[in-house]
Amino acid sequence: MWSGHSTTALLAMLLCVPVSMFLVFAMRPVKGATMAILGSMLLLPERAYFDIGPIPNLDKFSLPYVAVFLACCLRCPGRVLRLPRERWMILIVIGIVVGGLGTALTNPEALPSTNGEAIRGLTPRDGVAQALRVLLDVVLPLVLGAALFTKVKEGEELFLAIASAAVLYSVFLLYEARMSPQMHNIVYGYSPIVTWGQTYRWGGHRPNVFLAHGLALAIFVYVALGCAVTLARRRRPILSLSPGFVSFYLAAMLGMCRCTASIIYGVVSLPLWLYASPGTMTRVARVLALVVLAYPALRVDVLPPDGLMEWLLETAPDRHESMAFRLRAEDLVLEHVEQKPWFGWGSFGRNYSPKDPFGILDGFWIITLGLSGWVGFYNVFLPLVLPVFLTSARLRKFKSPADRRFLATTSVILVVATVDLLPNGLFTNLVYLLAGALSGISAGHRASNRDGFGGGPDPRLWIAALPELFVSERVTQTGGATRASPSPGPGRRDTSPLEGPGERSGEPVPEPSPSSDRPRRDTLPITGPARSSRDET
Repeated sequence: MWSGHSTTALLAMLLCVPVSMFLVFAMRPVKGATMAILGSMLLLPERAYFDIGPIPNLDKFSLPYVAVFLACCLRCPGRVLRLPRERWMILIVIGIVVGGLGTALTNPEALPSTNGEAIRGLTPRDGVAQALRVLLDVVLPLVLGAALFTKVKEGEELFLAIASAAVLYSVFLLYEARMSPQMHNIVYGYSPIVTWGQTYRWGGHRPNVFLAHGLALAIFVYVALGCAVTLARRRRPILSLSPGFVSFYLAAMLGMCRCTASIIYGVVSLPLWLYASPGTMTRVARVLALVVLAYPALRVDVLPPDGLMEWLLETAPDRHESMAFRLRAEDLVLEHVEQKPWFGWGSFGRNYSPKDPFGILDGFWIITLGLSGWVGFYNVFLPLVLPVFLTSARLRKFKSPADRRFLATTSVILVVATVDLLPNGLFTNLVYLLAGALSGISAGHRASNRDGFGGGPDPRLWIAALPELFVSERVTQTGGATRASPSPGPGRRDTSPLEGPGERSGEPVPEPSPSSDRPRRDTLPITGPARSSRDET
């Protein structure tokens, strides 16, 4: 069943699947998948989805990733049809399933609502649906990122695609900054904006383009700025333009987004990207990752400091009022969650405090905590911070200074985008794709001498080796003498269709020379309010 607002939106969603699959087949899988995911995230309509029975709604969050996954199963099954090389991802999947069922089993009772109607209790089917929703919105982008991006050069391709998309997207950004957010209404016939007052900041309009909120566009431009700066350090042109020029241009576009938080992120991150060593960047990333994990506890006892609220009251009374409203709503939810701390209250409005007459929440963390409790909180935030810790531990194994800097810069970009989920909502799941890519690249270096792309032998090799299982050895004639050589089996082979030159099984892959750092020229969880945010910090 289709739920949308226009025929144009329906047509765009219908075309998403065949176009995404065509890109994966027509190009190299990594490039095609990247273009399909970014294009869908930036161009598909908001608040439009397919309701297919027991399956969670397929919208721009999940539909492109499902299409890309199906295409990769046919195009490059060796990459996606294996268990993740990072075994902790399997534990995350188990935690999500246990969390969804735990939420349903601990919330069977009905609750009263403010309008006098009872909110029904949850059933095991609701728990399964909640788990499937998180698996589609969180785990699928994470696993695809880890499977598709296993080398630094593949990470460069992702960064190049993000930076190029931001430059092209800036045409719509500049239009809406001057004419107000109207592109979604012009193309699809309706606007996803709920409160128009939030689109006016600093004496001008805050653009949305085809995203859910101006905050979503701002954090995307921040990520693209980090990608452009990283490519500038590696001297990689962007759309045949100087990467330094593109970096300055995207910095100006970040200012045009008129989002205070994202501008602060950019001002703080730029010195790190440009001047800090990889070790310093990873240390900063680890500290911020620990803050994210400890934030709910800090929010109860430490944050926010009293001095901040007093300063806001004196300098910006309107911002003080907005912050006070946000903090009061969070305090009520934290008090509500104390009754069911492990698995939360579930959906259908059960996660809101009965003492809150408005039911408005901003931060992704507090929405998740109310829906799924502490188990759900760590199920969605651990996948974002674990790659930061693991990359920091594996950084020394990368011999190239340029590769170490690439990974450290990616860690900073990822952890800052994760910090943004504390005051704001999860508008796109690009952050999970970045987390998977960072994890895949750092783990891929460790497994570069193993078969294929890691995660065990390619299943196709077992099939090809079946005739040899009955032969213990092969005898070759060498000038009248015989020499026995072992038969190639599933774990040993002469070459593989998935391997490139110099990647023969059983042979060490030579370390890249300094000249190889320069790339060759041929060579973006919970439904409903969890994706929306009322305002930035």
